[in-house]
Amino acid sequence: MNDGPDTRALVEAVRAKAMSEAAAADALLDGVTVSVGGVIPAPTLLVSARPSATGSAAGSALAGAAGEAAGKALAGLGLPPEWAAVVSRQGDAELTVMRERLGLLVEAVDPDVVIALDAEAAEDVAAALGTPPLRFGDPVTIGGRRVLAVDGFEASLADEARKRRVWRQLTALREP
Repeated sequence: MNDGPDTRALVEAVRAKAMSEAAAADALLDGVTVSVGGVIPAPTLLVSARPSATGSAAGSALAGAAGEAAGKALAGLGLPPEWAAVVSRQGDAELTVMRERLGLLVEAVDPDVVIALDAEAAEDVAAALGTPPLRFGDPVTIGGRRVLAVDGFEASLADEARKRRVWRQLTALREP
């Protein structure tokens, strides 16, 4: 691939457009404390209903051990190392507004893969993308994107049995 000035300018223009779209989505909520983190646009979008304790302190959807584990999991699945993460629920906004914001963020990030990291995030992703409820470990294709829900990614970090269950659910993305 040519990495000359024209290519870099195009990449920067796409990134600026995505960041502008993410900011417009965040404007739907008053007092957004955690916006999209990671690389934007990204091949993978990780959605958590709420930020981890470490994430809240860092103003990030996934930080600390959860962020490191996410990176390792994606690498283990053979997915690109670049990813973005977003929190689907925050503040006192109505759930419908939060889900509208999430739909806009999915479009801004423009991922090939969307992974809902917990049950509430799975509900929010399904509603934002206008699809029936997601089943853990059962990937579906929606609008050309592979969408998967797992049963408590962050909670699995402290529970070996749950970690194995979540990993099995994630490995469903390996199948065509």
